[in-house]
Amino acid sequence: IIASTVFLALEPPAQEIPPAIPRSVLFLGKLVFNGIFVAEFLAKICAFGVVRPKNRKYPAYFEDNWNKMDFAVLVLSVFDTVSAFVNLDAFVGSNVMRVLRLLRAFRPLRMMNKNPGMKTIVVALVGSIKPITYAVMFLMMIITVFAVMGVALYSFKFDFCTDGGLDGLAGEGKAECAAAFRNDRMYLVPRAWLKPTWHFDTYPNGVLTLLRVTTLKWMSVWYSASDVTGKDIQPVTNHDAAMASVYLISFIFFGSFFALNLFVSFIVDGFYTAQGVDSKFDDIQWATIQKMINQKWPKAKMRAPRNKISSMLRKVTSSDRFRFASATALLTNIVCMTMQHRGSNEVWNLFLDMQNNVFFGLMVFEALLVFLGWGPTIYFADGGNRFDVFLILLTSVTLVAGDVFRSAAQAARVLRLIRFVRQMQTNNVIKAIFETVSLSIPQVANIMVVLFLGMSIYAVIGVSSFGTTRFGHRLHVTANFQTFPNALLTLWQILFGDDWMTIMDDCLLAEPYCTKRFTDPLTGLKLSYGDCGSVWSPVFFITFKVLCEWTMLNLFIGMIINNFSYCSNRENEGALTGADLDWFCDMWTETFDEFGTSFIHLTKVYEVMVCIGEPLGFHGEERNMGRYLCVREDLRLMIEEEDLAKRRWEEAVDLKKKGIADAAAKELVADEADKHRVGFFVRTFHALRTTQEAMRERAHAEWMEEKRQWAEYQAEVERLKAAEAERIAKKEKKLRRMAGMESEDSDPGEGDAGE
Repeated sequence: IIASTVFLALEPPAQEIPPAIPRSVLFLGKLVFNGIFVAEFLAKICAFGVVRPKNRKYPAYFEDNWNKMDFAVLVLSVFDTVSAFVNLDAFVGSNVMRVLRLLRAFRPLRMMNKNPGMKTIVVALVGSIKPITYAVMFLMMIITVFAVMGVALYSFKFDFCTDGGLDGLAGEGKAECAAAFRNDRMYLVPRAWLKPTWHFDTYPNGVLTLLRVTTLKWMSVWYSASDVTGKDIQPVTNHDAAMASVYLISFIFFGSFFALNLFVSFIVDGFYTAQGVDSKFDDIQWATIQKMINQKWPKAKMRAPRNKISSMLRKVTSSDRFRFASATALLTNIVCMTMQHRGSNEVWNLFLDMQNNVFFGLMVFEALLVFLGWGPTIYFADGGNRFDVFLILLTSVTLVAGDVFRSAAQAARVLRLIRFVRQMQTNNVIKAIFETVSLSIPQVANIMVVLFLGMSIYAVIGVSSFGTTRFGHRLHVTANFQTFPNALLTLWQILFGDDWMTIMDDCLLAEPYCTKRFTDPLTGLKLSYGDCGSVWSPVFFITFKVLCEWTMLNLFIGMIINNFSYCSNRENEGALTGADLDWFCDMWTETFDEFGTSFIHLTKVYEVMVCIGEPLGFHGEERNMGRYLCVREDLRLMIEEEDLAKRRWEEAVDLKKKGIADAAAKELVADEADKHRVGFFVRTFHALRTTQEAMRERAHAEWMEEKRQWAEYQAEVERLKAAEAERIAKKEKKLRRMAGMESEDSDPGEGDAGE
């Protein structure tokens, strides 16, 4: 996949432009890669089935959404290869073929199916699609309101004349912008009535202008709005600055500061959704407990030396005074290192060298005390101590070598800053911050890969769409789409704040300011490319801003918030804290499992639950015997099932070794090999989680069924009430009609009596 993506990036923006490598090599690579991908597709459908699975433990090919994406990309790649042999333009049209060739850019998406970490990031993105769509709709609603206001306030009022000498206050404008004038260099040039690329003449132009302001590229728009005088009248500096400021600042507050920050909250919610929890405190705490259990595990107990000297040294090195003295010495050393400057005299340089040697000796002395106090096993089990040993060895080498490794000596001294950072981790807040950084590093790599894949797709599309566009104001040597590396660099510049709207305007270049298709000077035939841009330039750049900047960059924020929530919440009071798990691990290894095998006898479960107490063991004043019996029975059943499965697997392995295994035995060996490698407790954990998820899904289905039945019952009650009300109304109407007829019959009699 990587090699095919590289070949895709090497293709030029037009067929007539020579590529970086011979075109025959590109075509051969296309055939080879498509052959490999087709073979992979055929192998998978033969192994797993097309629609119906061949094995109940593995889904069919098209039951997996990732496989569906792979198949779609494969079809596009094969279609592009077939178009090289058959002229498909006559069948589907040149515009359709151009779109289908652009869809080749989605080939890097197949990389996401090969990395579990990237899948997690994509699941977080997918979980955020619905709320992000709502956020975009909310942003578009705000933009629509302000765009309509902008059309009403500034329609056809941003136009200006190139002759700045016209007086807008006197009513001069478009009518007077004629003939010629002398510019600042006293050249005679014609006047021209121009329109800036940002304006509010129509609703679509107003939306594009406000999208510029959303990304805080608003000063040029503010200058134009503050100089407005009237329609077809020359602008005057700061003529309407108050209205422009109120209008644009209000939009920035609602459209940029408020609406865009919604993306951050939705991305965070997407991270929790990817973990299978909702963004509620109880669910977040459950996810936190899961992480803590996976990170903490009983290990073999390491014994410290028991002689008097080691005991005394452990007491000294563990005291707060010793740690404070060590941190003070380290901080003093760092402050002295910052005092080195150019042009210092020999006395000052001698002082700096002496203090470095003195503090290095103190560091060696401190490491020796800790080593003698805790012993080699416990000492080297700590990563901070191993770093101290590495720093001591590196500094010793630089001291022995002298001036030969002067730069290495400076680096070794700078590394002492890391020791100071480690000393600061005694504070819980600072410790949570550094743990957040350490947890975020692997995820940062995955997010960077996902971001790079997204930008690679846009770079390929940019080369195909704007690779031959004529240079403009910003589309120039430092920012262009002529090659894949240039396009990728341009997109990085846009991602980190370059004037994307100016590049977008340059890529909108159209006739008569450019040539749509060049003519070959040798043959006189029309070429397939020119130096015009594309009308789809706004779609390209706006979707890039939304997907790659507003969404993917906010993944970093969401990931950091997620990890910081874990690091801070795990020590808070709740159902289970880190201290509870530490106590459980210590008690387990000290009392029941000294060698850290992770196994105890079933009869010891009662003692374990007595020792660990709340919240994992017996709780309250009276010991919960029913709880113990439930736990023991579950463990007994799990062990029986485990032993039975293990015996079956071993029998299948023996049959396979002897060459007499049937298909069922071979399938059992292939399916269970990975499960037996991970160990009993991991399998049990997954089994429990699967059972819990099934129970939760079943409970949810039952609740939905009860909800449906209740809704049907309410609808039936409402229907009966409506029918009863209708019957009563008909009866009352009939009674009123009968009463009216009786009154009519009685009126003549009353009249005769009156006569």
